[in-house]
Amino acid sequence: MTEPGLSILIPQYNQEVIALLERLEASIPNHIPYEVVVANDNDQASYPLTQEWLNTRGFRFIQNAKNLGRAKNRNQLAIASQYDLLLFMDEDMMPKNSACIERYHDTLQNNDVVVGGHIYEEQKPNSSYLLHWRYGSTIEAKASSKNEHKSFSSAVFGIKKSCFNSIKFNESIVDYGHEDSLFGASLEQHSYQIEFIDEPCYHLGLHTNSDFVERSRTAIQTLYQIEQRVDHPTSQALTRLQEYYTAKNRSGIGQLQLGLIQLMQTFWRWMAIQWSSVAALQLYKLSCYCQLKKEE
Repeated sequence: MTEPGLSILIPQYNQEVIALLERLEASIPNHIPYEVVVANDNDQASYPLTQEWLNTRGFRFIQNAKNLGRAKNRNQLAIASQYDLLLFMDEDMMPKNSACIERYHDTLQNNDVVVGGHIYEEQKPNSSYLLHWRYGSTIEAKASSKNEHKSFSSAVFGIKKSCFNSIKFNESIVDYGHEDSLFGASLEQHSYQIEFIDEPCYHLGLHTNSDFVERSRTAIQTLYQIEQRVDHPTSQALTRLQEYYTAKNRSGIGQLQLGLIQLMQTFWRWMAIQWSSVAALQLYKLSCYCQLKKEE
């Protein structure tokens, strides 16, 4: 039988997570039984500092022999957990307030899923990282602060283990992007309500403009693959982008507009990278989706 308590689960890939671990340790009240489990999905790096920190406290470090992908790695973290409440937190998250973990724990007592949102630091980064920062601050952070299934983000969220085990992340999704969109749709199908608390974490990891644009393109390709190959838990679109495309594609004028957006794909990409334009990035993503739909 699963014990009462909180399992903090951190999927690792790019970096040591000592700063996050120390922040978590300093902020968890003594009355909460807890554990921290880290699963490193990078088979080219071992992160010895993280291993040592966990080992000295009796916590688990899982080193994957090969890259499993974001979905399967999260599922194995849940399997490895011993407590009835799960808190998933990406390696580049950092709680803003010291009460963050306690609020997640307390709110999960009477709710199936809890989301506290994530935000970006106020200080503007240099121009090479500006696109990710702008997108995160204006689009991503806003979406993460809603109790909507379509806006669900797996960057940081709490869930009862019994609920997670009835859904899990779809392990057929190996490439980057939208495994959380599908998970959010599954939550909706199972009528699990998302409770929002104003307890954000800082998103500290920023990608360069060109890397962020490429990751966005990969995410659209993954979204399309989900659309084509994965059994949907709902007949509705997983994202706002799909909804927009479907609405526009119903009319001749809308189809013409989508065609023009696709033709300008190279321009949108250039604008997104050179001018850190969020609007151009959104149009670039739509143009990539249009191209994939056209090739059907």
